[in-house]
Amino acid sequence: TALQTVVRSGDQGHLSMESFSCPAGSNHWTRHFTAKLISEVEEHPIAVDREALEKECDQVAEPSAFYRKMQEVGLNYGPDFQTIQKLSYSKSEVLAHLKTNSDIRGFFIAPTLLDGALHCLAVGLLQEDDGNLFLPVEIGSFHCFGSVENEVWCHAQWLQSDGNLRTANLTLFYESGEVAAKIQ
Repeated sequence: TALQTVVRSGDQGHLSMESFSCPAGSNHWTRHFTAKLISEVEEHPIAVDREALEKECDQVAEPSAFYRKMQEVGLNYGPDFQTIQKLSYSKSEVLAHLKTNSDIRGFFIAPTLLDGALHCLAVGLLQEDDGNLFLPVEIGSFHCFGSVENEVWCHAQWLQSDGNLRTANLTLFYESGEVAAKIQ
């Protein structure tokens, strides 16, 4: 399979990026995503109060049980992608401690940590297994406030947690509460 990334200059000096793949022996390219790259200085968000979030997210799930459940629904994450170290939740929020031992050099955020942040949204499968699995299909915005270290916390807040479309905002932050990234 061939992969191709195309970056173009767009309106107002912004860049757009598209990612494509083409199976070997084929001339058919499939676009997988598009993104608009905007470089703007954003004020650093206020620190997150992890202790307050731990009080709100008073239900605890064992990460090993969570990843077993993921395997049962067909999502087999290898050890490098099992980044959730601690997982707690409430009806409207999730708090996860994420850590990767993967090489993070060259990344603003390690793919395994980003994947782990999205994993935590599936914690609902442990409490209401109705056979529905929701996978992320869109990121509205991604703000990274510098290179993300190999250990962070993820706070997810559900904006819409019922129905056929579910949306959440995620904040990645360090032990100190300093915000590393925001995903909306």
